[in-house]
Amino acid sequence: MFLRKLVLFTLGFLFTFISSIYSAEIESIHFLKNNALSFKIGPHLYGHSAYKDFWKFWDEYLMGLTGELAYEREISQKIAIELSLGYFRSSDIRNNVLFPGDSSDLTTKNLYLSPTAKCNLPLSKSFVFYAGIGPDYYLTRKYHFYKFSAIHYEIIETFNTFGLHGLIGIEYYFFKQPVKHGFYDLPVSLILEYKYTSANIDDADKILLDRINAFFFTTHSYNDLNVGGHLILLGIKYHF
Repeated sequence: MFLRKLVLFTLGFLFTFISSIYSAEIESIHFLKNNALSFKIGPHLYGHSAYKDFWKFWDEYLMGLTGELAYEREISQKIAIELSLGYFRSSDIRNNVLFPGDSSDLTTKNLYLSPTAKCNLPLSKSFVFYAGIGPDYYLTRKYHFYKFSAIHYEIIETFNTFGLHGLIGIEYYFFKQPVKHGFYDLPVSLILEYKYTSANIDDADKILLDRINAFFFTTHSYNDLNVGGHLILLGIKYHF
């Protein structure tokens, strides 16, 4: 009788133990997806550069809206590679820059491609902290118009620039098991991310300043423009 009770107790304990493990795996099955597609949006703010200082452009007016599409592939439980494609546009106009009564108008359009090596650290069944680093490629279309009295220069240039970025973020799984509710098995999370990029265009105002220096007999030095800067992105992410 004692042996029978011991066997039943042991089997019951093992059943409970195995069931708890299985339940935990089912509850965390959203972490087992190896691919993800995310859509992000947020403000872009240029970092410090001599170009921005020289032409007196203001941060708040050069702030542009960024849209980003990203694909992520997990290599292991904590390591992933993400490829992001993004676009932003910025514009500002300043008066009395080099001479009283002049005006300087800058517009930039930027398309960038950024691969990132990421480290994902789950904090709970719902939250994941991540950080990453990677190179960047920027295709920049720059429109700079300068006017002083009857003098009017229109400089339109295209630049190909390589840079480096680092990022940190937090991810929140708010829809872990959509299949239970009759949807496709695509767990969904929200993302809040900060990224800083350094992508420097050397002597970005060379053509414009060559014309100004030649006409006004000035000796202004060329200035570099960092088309990277700060990104704060809010996004939604589908895991499959």
